Amino acid sequence: MNFFPCWFWENGIDDALLTVLNGNILTLELKPGELAHGNMDTQVRNSSSAAFPSHHWLTGVMYNYAVHANKEAGWQRTLEFPEVTQIAKYEPGQYYKWHTDSNPYSIGPYERKITVICLLNDPSEFEGGEFEIEYAQVPKLKRGSVVAFPSNLRHQVTPVTKGTRISATCWAVGPQKW
Repeated sequence: MNFFPCWFWENGIDDALLTVLNGNILTLELKPGELAHGNMDTQVRNSSSAAFPSHHWLTGVMYNYAVHANKEAGWQRTLEFPEVTQIAKYEPGQYYKWHTDSNPYSIGPYERKITVICLLNDPSEFEGGEFEIEYAQVPKLKRGSVVAFPSNLRHQVTPVTKGTRISATCWAVGPQKW
């Protein structure tokens, strides 16, 4: 069986929806980005973020991408529901170093199984801020591109050197099991 480390849609969310979404983002109060369980560590993550509730339309769209990628890539993760969708804003000097989005040692009944990311602004608006998955070749993201991958893969956003990078991340969640 082949393993596909990520699934990619170049035009995942069209410009009309992104325009509506940008209006929604203006209503959010961005705060310093946190790591799991509210931990703050600017050596790992230095960006601003806010979350849309799990019933926001963007969460539904992103969750559907997770379900599709899970099936088409053959990951066979058990998915039950989406977490909230997080909007992340990166200014010059900000980044999110290598990390995973799942924690196999958590004590909760659920864990993040698939991560879905969408770039919300045009790459011409910033420099740096590249999205990378360890040991995988990720196509260059453009405005509206969507990438899905198993949440246990290490990934990062390199430091932004100029401008502002804005992205959305949603996690498909399923039961914790070994």
